[in-house]
Amino acid sequence: MEKGYLGWEHNPDREFIADEWRNVARALEESQRNAVMVLDDAHLYLHEINNLINWLHDDGSKRLRLILTSAKNHWKPRIKTANLYKSVELIELSTLDPTEIGSLLSLVQGVPEIAKLVDKSFKGFTLQERRRRLIERCNKDFFVCMKNIFANDSFDTIVLREFSGVNPNYQSVYKVICALESFGVRVHRQLVVRLLQITAQDIGMVLENLEGLVEEYQINKRESIFGWSGRHPVISEIISKHKFGGQKEIFALLKQVASNISPTYDIEIRTIRQLCSFEGGISRISDVSSQNELLRIMISVAPRERVPRHRLITNLINNGHFPDAEAEIRIFENDLGADGPVRRYRVRLLIERAIGTVGLMLDDKSKMLNDAFSAALKILKGDPFNRQNLQLHADVSLELYRVSGDNAFIDDALEAMKVAEKEVGDPDITRMIHRFERRVSPVSGDIVEMEVIEDIDDIDIERDL
Repeated sequence: MEKGYLGWEHNPDREFIADEWRNVARALEESQRNAVMVLDDAHLYLHEINNLINWLHDDGSKRLRLILTSAKNHWKPRIKTANLYKSVELIELSTLDPTEIGSLLSLVQGVPEIAKLVDKSFKGFTLQERRRRLIERCNKDFFVCMKNIFANDSFDTIVLREFSGVNPNYQSVYKVICALESFGVRVHRQLVVRLLQITAQDIGMVLENLEGLVEEYQINKRESIFGWSGRHPVISEIISKHKFGGQKEIFALLKQVASNISPTYDIEIRTIRQLCSFEGGISRISDVSSQNELLRIMISVAPRERVPRHRLITNLINNGHFPDAEAEIRIFENDLGADGPVRRYRVRLLIERAIGTVGLMLDDKSKMLNDAFSAALKILKGDPFNRQNLQLHADVSLELYRVSGDNAFIDDALEAMKVAEKEVGDPDITRMIHRFERRVSPVSGDIVEMEVIEDIDDIDIERDL
């Protein structure tokens, strides 16, 4: 801003509308102004971000800069437009640098009130030795550094002791909020009210008794939607781990949430998608049949939502329930039309049937794999730089090579990946090539399996219809 830039930060509770920001970029070009837009948790808006970047590239617009932040586990698996890699500077922030560690240690040493809190096992060392031990023991992770410096009491114990001091009448509200946050859900007031049957006149008392532990913030004033959040994700995770430690408790809570979703609100549609994510939500349930029960509840509550249908089909295929998976695919196509993930699921179903069905003759297996190969090749030609399309093509090519011994399938799959690698510049495609080469290497004995890239583009609302 000191250099004359305009600056904005996207409100995480509002929709990111790419075409409106394209208009902003055009206005910036006309006025010769520069601007920066910051988007935290950018993976939640990646479909719109991809559209905006493609439009800015087409328009030749360079006045609007984007600063995107995301955790690695959310960012890496998702599909990014090739234009992103042509203009991106990637900065990884996962650890403290030496200067930051030095500042932390100087603070601990220079402020008497803080020095009193330092663990005895940390005292006595010189500043240089403290720095060396922190780097060695903690790998420079900030939270672990703090726990090692102030190790006089377990952080979990401190959090749980604080929880026990909460009025028992409101502990259930606090632990549900923490659990939902740890599942990846953006919690809001009406959802908690429905789950715990809190009356309107008691909302004020809830917030008063949880003051400092739960914060209420405005999401949509016109619709009177207010978010509720805990103090910190680490604290929410600790409380969730201890208060919903068993699979039965987690399943009961998720079932209650899924049954109480109101799909008329955008934030609750987002809740469905977050519950279906591969990082949280129903993934906390180890039993796949229980996951499927939750997914069917979500489908019943929001039949037009694609994400739970995608996840259910994935589970059915992965667990060998081929007739059920085929039926779900057919129902999806009848209700919503075939989208990119479902087209891939049809091919994946053919592959899994061919390699997973006992008693098939070699000719039958070859026919099924050839049908899968033709369908995968058609999908790849439609979007040759999509990592999921590339992997699907590679997987069916490898299975045909195993059946026929024809190296041409391997060569074609490698060529397709190398063309995409050169054009897109995505380092994950490079890693995909290396894994594929290890799978077909005689030295490996074909025991190195391809990393599964889940069809999570639907969670980013990437329809690729």
